Amino acid sequence: MAVVCSEITRASTAYSGNLSPMVTDRTRRDAVLTRAMGAFFALGSLCFVVGPLDAYGNAVGAHADALTFFVGSILFTLGGASQCLLAAPERPDRPTGLASWRTAWIQSVGTLLFNLTTFTAITVAATDYRYDTVVWGPNALGSACFLVSGTIFYLSSPRHGLLPRFDHEGWWEASVNLLGCVLFGFSAVTGYATGHAGALISTGFSNWTTTLGAACFLACALTACGLGVTLKAPRLRQLRNLSREMAEAVEHEVREVRVYVEAVTDTVIEEIRAVE
Repeated sequence: MAVVCSEITRASTAYSGNLSPMVTDRTRRDAVLTRAMGAFFALGSLCFVVGPLDAYGNAVGAHADALTFFVGSILFTLGGASQCLLAAPERPDRPTGLASWRTAWIQSVGTLLFNLTTFTAITVAATDYRYDTVVWGPNALGSACFLVSGTIFYLSSPRHGLLPRFDHEGWWEASVNLLGCVLFGFSAVTGYATGHAGALISTGFSNWTTTLGAACFLACALTACGLGVTLKAPRLRQLRNLSREMAEAVEHEVREVRVYVEAVTDTVIEEIRAVE
């Protein structure tokens, strides 16, 4: 009996270990791409965290400060491209996969607009009459794209009504991401140049909301970079869940077979004893 059960356990372990090499390979590839996405967003967020700080601007100068924002926007675009690569194969999967794809490409449009506004801001100061058109305009549109993207991401995440569910890994990610998008939106609104040359609606508020919004993105990015897991990668979540469910199914079947074998063995032993 012990030998039979041992063989069943060994066979089931080998089966579950080789259950789906393709699933394992895809999970690994997605985890690597997720970490790359997290690294790009983390470095880009860091640029937007320090860029608005007066201490940093005074230390490096206005030109280098403007370059910091531009570099950060390029890193955001690379992160957005990585996110699109993760989400693109999931477009046919409705609603989660399609929502992740919309989140990714709308956000990527926003990063491209940030590329434009930060590049222009290197040479166009707030005192320039063109500022609202060539700097603030793309920034406002980019922030709007981030807000739409963050809203779609939040609404597609596990929730109880409008509140997030706390019974899954990374439950906070969509909420913190959306908060960052809202803060970027406030930054854009208060960064509008009024009729007085160089006078923004609120320079201090715009700077601090940029820093705090970027800090929210940084928290999400560091999680993706460090753990290789993010709610923005539906296929990665699905593959992990599939692998776990298949392993649990195999374990359940093994238990059922062992119980059956034990019952049959006990019956045979009793019959042999009766004959003797």
